[in-house]
Formats: sequence, C-alpha cells, structure tokens
Amino acid sequence: MAIRMLPALHRVADSPHPILVPVPLAPARRRERGFNQAELLADALSELTGWEVVDLLRRVRGGPAQARLGRRQRERRAAGAYTIEPGVAEGLVSYTPMGTDGTGCEPEMSALAAVVVDDVITTGSTAGACAAALEAAGLECLGAVSFARTAPSLEVG
Repeated sequence: MAIRMLPALHRVADSPHPILVPVPLAPARRRERGFNQAELLADALSELTGWEVVDLLRRVRGGPAQARLGRRQRERRAAGAYTIEPGVAEGLVSYTPMGTDGTGCEPEMSALAAVVVDDVITTGSTAGACAAALEAAGLECLGAVSFARTAPSLEVG
C-alpha cells in the first residue's frame, strides 16, 4: 500500500525531509482494533523514504465511527478534535535570530514540515483538522496522503 502512496507523497512533500504524522485513533477505537492503520502506513512510508514518523497528534474527542456521517457532520465532529501531544513537539519548531549578533532583530521561525498520513480520505475533514492542529503549534503542514479516497456520491435522477 505504501508503494502505491509514494507518488502522492512526493507530490505533496516539497520539503527535503518532512516528518510523517499519522492520524490518531480515539483511545477506545485503538483498544478495539489493536492497531492504528494510519500509523502502519506511516511506518511503511518511512521505511521507503527514510523520513521520520512522529506521533504528534492526539485525539481529544472520540465518538462513534464517521462512516455514515455526511460532510457537514464530519466537519463539525473533526473541528477541534485533534491537538498536539504535550511535550512531543518541543524542538520541532526553533527560533533563530536573523541578525549575526542576534540583537535588535525579530526572531525567525524555522518550522519542521509535516505530512498527515491517513488510510482513507472521505471529505477531508479529518485531514483538515489535523493540519490545523499542526499549524497552530507552529509546524508547516504540507498536506495529507492516504491510500484511498472515497468516491463522491452519485446523484441519480
């Protein structure tokens, strides 16, 4: 699956060595499944690219599966559902002075670039919420990759 994802990953990742950030599962869902499929995909992509996987995100709100929810319901549920894992992001964003002596200058932020990894993208709500959490912590989110994308619903009639 990761081999099939590589072209999309390279289209999204225009940074030399971004980190791969898997979409986290709610703790109850993780216990139920015993694994996180996004994390497994990120690990496989890491083996192929040499890019580091960093479990930066934490799901702060759980709830029932989104499989039967529409776009608006998914957007409402995903907004604010993810945050940065405390202590993990330290050192990923650094501040360096712009001047040679470091005085009288505004600091320049150097953010590590990240790519969100998920198994399936349906509406993009989860990926968008994860990107917002990364950017709120000062990281640059380059985009998201997934193994599959659901087809848009077809209207008949």
